Amino acid sequence: MVTLQNIRLAAAIVAGIAIALLVAALLLTRATLAEERGKFEIWKTSVAHTQAEAKADALEQKAKQEAKDAKAAQSAQSDYDALRERYAGLVRAQATQRSADGTDLRRSAQSAGIPAQAAQDSDISDGAGDGIPFGTVLISQGDALICAENTAYAQGAYGWAAQISQFAGEKGSDH
Repeated sequence: MVTLQNIRLAAAIVAGIAIALLVAALLLTRATLAEERGKFEIWKTSVAHTQAEAKADALEQKAKQEAKDAKAAQSAQSDYDALRERYAGLVRAQATQRSADGTDLRRSAQSAGIPAQAAQDSDISDGAGDGIPFGTVLISQGDALICAENTAYAQGAYGWAAQISQFAGEKGSDH
């Protein structure tokens, strides 16, 4: 018969085996967890490195774009300044040439087919000549300079926009 001592011994052996299995499972779980933690740290370092590279690349691209934009803006400003000076010079040269001729108007209003009443309008003729020449529009030198300034600005802005548009087309074809 089975004695109480044998039952206790069997129970102790089963408990010992169970404890040994649990300890083995715990050690295996800890080893697996340590391995996964190591993999996670490697992955986390890789992600941080990749993010740092992406950020550096983005900053480099941004700096290149800002440099191109600054160059385009400087070029547009230079073009504008040159055009403004060119048009202002043309207006001044025309004003100087007319002053040297001694008369602002070469043909009379009647010979140009303009009614005498319109030729005498002080807002138009300014009382300086004998009429309005055919095909001529009279404006003050100040207004002509404003027109020169605006034309130069418009042409400079158009040139700048064309440069930006061309760059955008090049950038779009890269992808």
